[in-house]
Amino acid sequence: AVARVQECLIRAGFNIPSGVTNVFGRETRKAIKEFYKVKLGIDSDGKIFGQRAINWFRKNYSTVSKKTREKFLERATSSAAIKAKLTESSLRYSMPSLSLGLPDIFLTQEARIQMMTPFAGSQSVETTAKTVPGRFSETNVQVKGIDEPDIVKNDGFRIYFANEYQNIYPRTATSNVLIKPRRGINIINAFPVENLSFLTNIEDSGSKGWYEIPRYLLFDQTNKILIAFHYQSLIAYDVSDPAKPKKLWNYEYAGGTDLLTARFYNQKLYLILRTFLPIDNPCPFTFFTDSTKEITLSCSDFYLPIKPIANNTSFNVFIINPKTGDVESKVGFLGSSYGTVVYVSPQNIYLTYQYEERLHSYVLDFFTTQLNDILPFELVNKVIKLREYDLSEEAKIFELRLLINRYLAGISDKSKVYSEIDKRIKDYLTSKIREIEKTAVVKISTDNLEVKNTGYIPGDLLNQFSLDEHKGYLRVAVTLGRRGFNFGPFWTNVTSSNAVYVLDENLSVIGGVENLGLTERIYAARFYGDRGYLVTFREIDPFYVLDLSDPKNPRMTGELKIPGFSSYLHELEENLLVGIGREDWKIKISLFDVSNPNKPVELDKIKLDEEWTSWSEVLDNHRAFLHDPEYKVFFMPLYNKAYVFSYKDRKLTTAKKVDRGFRRAVYIDDYLYLISDTEILVFDERDWQEKARLDI
Repeated sequence: AVARVQECLIRAGFNIPSGVTNVFGRETRKAIKEFYKVKLGIDSDGKIFGQRAINWFRKNYSTVSKKTREKFLERATSSAAIKAKLTESSLRYSMPSLSLGLPDIFLTQEARIQMMTPFAGSQSVETTAKTVPGRFSETNVQVKGIDEPDIVKNDGFRIYFANEYQNIYPRTATSNVLIKPRRGINIINAFPVENLSFLTNIEDSGSKGWYEIPRYLLFDQTNKILIAFHYQSLIAYDVSDPAKPKKLWNYEYAGGTDLLTARFYNQKLYLILRTFLPIDNPCPFTFFTDSTKEITLSCSDFYLPIKPIANNTSFNVFIINPKTGDVESKVGFLGSSYGTVVYVSPQNIYLTYQYEERLHSYVLDFFTTQLNDILPFELVNKVIKLREYDLSEEAKIFELRLLINRYLAGISDKSKVYSEIDKRIKDYLTSKIREIEKTAVVKISTDNLEVKNTGYIPGDLLNQFSLDEHKGYLRVAVTLGRRGFNFGPFWTNVTSSNAVYVLDENLSVIGGVENLGLTERIYAARFYGDRGYLVTFREIDPFYVLDLSDPKNPRMTGELKIPGFSSYLHELEENLLVGIGREDWKIKISLFDVSNPNKPVELDKIKLDEEWTSWSEVLDNHRAFLHDPEYKVFFMPLYNKAYVFSYKDRKLTTAKKVDRGFRRAVYIDDYLYLISDTEILVFDERDWQEKARLDI
C-alpha cells in the first residue's frame, strides 16, 4: 500500500528522492504534506493518507483503482520531462548491480536471435506447365504471414541472397581452386531449374566498408520490392525487372541508433529501432534521414515510465510505406536496454525488457526482520534506526555494509555466521523473486502504433518464442532466478525456476503454471494453438507439455526427461515435434510424439558425432531452418556441412548430406536449393540426385 501511495505521489509531481521504497519514512510524509496543501488545500502533518486523497487520485489517474495490473508508461509532455527521466535514471541506478548469472556469449546469441528468426512456410501458385512453380518456400518465421529479416528471400522464380562476407573459399573440400564470393545482394534466376543462372549483383564493391554491405533482406512479394538492411542504413529496390533493380528510397540511421528488428506484414514495413537519447536535448530527435527529409520523433511522440527505472534506451517503432518510404505512424518510449525481446502478431507488437526492482528496501527489510536470532540486539536496533534516517538509499546501504562488516570482523566464528546469513538471503530472495525480477511488456497496435497497454510479469524471457498471442491472450514463458544479486555486503544467487503465465488483453496475469524445472532455466519454448512446449536444462532435458485451453487454469500435463537439451522446437505435423539442441557438446535432433499430452515420447534421435558438428546456426537462429512438409524433410546447416533429415514413417534418417558449408536452403517445386557464399547446389527431392550447380 505504501509503495502504491509513493508511486501516485511521484506521478502527481511530488518529489520522493529515494523513489518507491515501500517504507513510510520522512521523504514520503513530506510529499504527502505537500500534496494535501497543494491539491486539497489542507494543512497536514503527512502521517495519514486518507480517503480524500485516494478519491483525488482515482479521479485524476484512473489506473489507481485498477488492482489487477500496473501501467508504467504515460505520454511525455515536454523535453524537460524526458530530460528529467534520463537524469533520474543515470543517478538512480548506480548501485543495484543486478547482474545476469549467464556467460556473455549467451547474451550475444540472444541479441543475435532478435535479427534472425525463421519458420518455413510455402506459397501455392497456379501451375501452368513448367514455367510457373507449383510451390515455393518462405523464410522460416514465428508467425505465418509476418515476414522477418534474413539473408535469403525466394519468390519462386528468383533467389535474393545478401552476402556481407568476402572470405576466400576453396571450390570444394579437396580443391586447390579458390573462389572469392560477391558481396552485396546476389539475384539468381532459379526457376525453371534448367535456367539456373546469375542475374545481377547490387552494391558489390571491394572498397566498401563492412557497415555499407547489406546484412538482411525483407521482400514485398506483391510489389516486388526488396528491402535491404545495412548496419547504418535501409535501402529499398524495385526488382520487378530483376536483372535491372532500381533504387526507390533509402534512409541513414542517426548516430547512436541501431536496428533492433523489423517485420513485413499487410503491405507495411515495421521498423523497430533503439537509441540512447542525449540527456541535454532528448527531443525532438531525428532517427534517420534521406537526401530530402528527416524522420523525427517529437516530445509528444514519446511515452515515459511512471516508476523510476533504468530508462537508458529509447525504443522507436515506425510504419513505413514500402513503395514511397513515407512514415505512416510512429511512436517511442523509454525503457531498459537489457533483455529486449520483440514478438509481433497480426494484431499487436509486444516489446519487452528487463525491469529490476531496486533492492535497497529489500536489503533493509531482510536485515531488520530475518536475523533477530543471529545478530545481536544492538546491531539489529542500529539497522532499524538506519531505515528511518533521512538519507539516500545508497547511503543507507553503505552504512549497512559498514555495520555488518564491522560485526563480522569482531567475532571468532565468522564463517559460520556468514554461511547462515548467506543461506537465509537465498531463501528470502527466492520468496521475493517474483517481486524483484520482472519483465516490462509494452503492447502496441499493428494498425496505428497506439500503445494499448503496459504491464509487468515476473521473470526473464529467453527470446521471441517465449511470447505467443492466441485468441486474445498472451502466453509468456519465463525463468526466475537467472540473475545474481549484490545484496548489501553479500553477493548471492537464488534457486531458479520456470513458469508460463497467461495474460488477458489488459496484460493482467489471469493464470499460470509455476515452479517448472527447479534449479534450471529455459532453453526452448514454443506455443501451438492450445498447447505449449517447454525445454529446461541443467543436467538433463525436461521436455514439458502444457495444456493452455483454459487461460485461467493452464496445466502441465506431461513431462519427459532425456539427456541433453533442445534449443529450437518446430512442429513438423500435428502431434509431432522436432527438437534441435545438444548432447555431450554434439548436435542432437530429437523427434517427439505428443499425441498423448500426458505422456510425451521421444520417438527417435540422431546425435551427430563427426568433427565440427557441435554447433548449428539453428541453435541461435530459427531462420536457418527449413521444413518441407511435402517430402517430410528438414534442412539444417552446420559449420562445414549441410544436412537434410527425413522424418518419414516417424523415423529420423539422413536424406542428404553435403560435406561443405551451406548457409540456407529453399525449395521450389520438387527441388531443394542449397545456398552458400560461393555456390548454389540443387537436388531433386524425389531421388536426391544433384540436378544443377552454379558458382556465385
